[in-house]
Amino acid sequence: MYDKINYLEHPATLPFSTLLKATPDIYYQDEKKVSPPSDSFIISRDSEGNVLSRYGDLTYDLAPYSSTKKSKTKIPFHLIEGTEYQNEARWLWFICYRFSKGKNNNNLSVGVLYGRFTSFIKPLCQFAKLNDVSAIQVLETKKLLTKFIYNNDFAMFNKQVLPTLKSVSYTHLTLPTICSV
Repeated sequence: MYDKINYLEHPATLPFSTLLKATPDIYYQDEKKVSPPSDSFIISRDSEGNVLSRYGDLTYDLAPYSSTKKSKTKIPFHLIEGTEYQNEARWLWFICYRFSKGKNNNNLSVGVLYGRFTSFIKPLCQFAKLNDVSAIQVLETKKLLTKFIYNNDFAMFNKQVLPTLKSVSYTHLTLPTICSV
């Protein structure tokens, strides 16, 4: 399948196990180039192993992974205008999903992932569209990133954006100005 010498394996961590039918696909990252998974990559499954969400979907259903019934469990990428912004939003969210770590070095909770979408990724895409640039360009450009932070809640930046940017940095995406903000 994949040459383990050239790819890094990123399975979803606990609470998933190989025995759990609801476990999502393993993400294989090329050592030299980080790129989004294919549209058919499985984001979520139900308890019987049936596919609920694929990477290319405009809504991800994370209900089987939620620890509370009150949590919002659907990530609504369809609320973002423009296919390119939806694609960037899915990629940024996926980075949070697979590279950010929560308590006990597990994946982030469904509630945190929903919060990253609503408090950071969606506003970032809206800001990018208003400024006629890509969301990634906002993150790469000190002036745009500063304006985005200024136009939004600074506390949101500390709670939602910084952890996401650390995850982006971990994936070796080129975001040279983030550390100098």
